[in-house]
Amino acid sequence: MSAVRIPTAPEAPSAGADRNPAARVTGWLRRHRLASGVGAALLVAGIATTVAFGAHGAPAARGADSVGETARATAAPTREAERALSSAQTYLESFPFSKSGLFEQLTSAYADGYAKEAARWAVETVGVDWDVEAFEVALDYLDHAAFSRAGLVDQLTAMHGGQFTRGQAEHAVRIVGADWRQQAIEVAREYLAFGSYGRDALVERLSSDQGARFTRAQAEYAVDTLGL
Repeated sequence: MSAVRIPTAPEAPSAGADRNPAARVTGWLRRHRLASGVGAALLVAGIATTVAFGAHGAPAARGADSVGETARATAAPTREAERALSSAQTYLESFPFSKSGLFEQLTSAYADGYAKEAARWAVETVGVDWDVEAFEVALDYLDHAAFSRAGLVDQLTAMHGGQFTRGQAEHAVRIVGADWRQQAIEVAREYLAFGSYGRDALVERLSSDQGARFTRAQAEYAVDTLGL
């Protein structure tokens, strides 16, 4: 599987430090959870959903990217808000986040524990491109699991997944450069590793809304390639 990676991404506005994709990938399982769809097969295998910095143990207080929909940056930030901004910049130098995910990280009692108003100011002020963040998270997911296009959108928008907006997720999936037929082959192999399927049953599992959500053509291509 190959993906077209964006050559450069906007810097978080702290010290001009380079973003480190290797560090983000190393820490991926601490940052993200496979919430639905294709990730189910990997969950059975024990490729699990661990808590990022302890922050994702509690559900987010708001829906994906709703944090900044009504928030406004204050003219005179408090010292706590400035500290929250510094923390946000530090997190973004190591991992990609959605706006809601970053807000949750900053306010979690298991992480920074900043007041909500301070965290809102930080995520509104930090100055990142959330579309790029969604793209980077999509790459991280695809580095660790196989997804259909629909499954990856769901993962990116899930409350216990990426917490991006639908628009951000769909944009990321459009440009991520995945070969969805190859993804279907990988998922079919995962299913076959944990159970026995005839051809029709495997096509149904790969293409159904309760399964991996590939297109029928992608599912049939995968099954035919595996010789069922």
